[in-house]
Amino acid sequence: MSPPGTRDDRWCFACGADNPIGLHLDFELDASGSLAARFTPRREHQSYAERMHGGLVALVLDEVMVRLLHLLDLRAFTSELTVRLHRPTPVGQEVVWRGWVAADRGRVVDTRAEARLASSGELLASATARCMRVQA
Repeated sequence: MSPPGTRDDRWCFACGADNPIGLHLDFELDASGSLAARFTPRREHQSYAERMHGGLVALVLDEVMVRLLHLLDLRAFTSELTVRLHRPTPVGQEVVWRGWVAADRGRVVDTRAEARLASSGELLASATARCMRVQA
């Protein structure tokens, strides 16, 4: 049984398969232990013309970090999130979102993430998160 607040009902806006308006992110764990998702923002994800909304950029960065923790069976939630937008995330171009564990300090797990253009590797955004383990 999942700790309180961590049950997946498949309606997560970022990755939930049953959410009809969600992003439906798919993830791939690589040999280095980082988690990646490839996602191409569409027009409905924009703020200003041809730019992904910064709040949605933050959402995907947060998701790739916390989803990794869940895959590692570290039940945790984001308690502090810092996002840096290095340049606009373009609509219509594939972006690779990658998250990894920076430090596991017991109850607190520090994570990092980046968003890069798939075509060039150009850094679009980066994030750090302090995650707190859920007490069962």
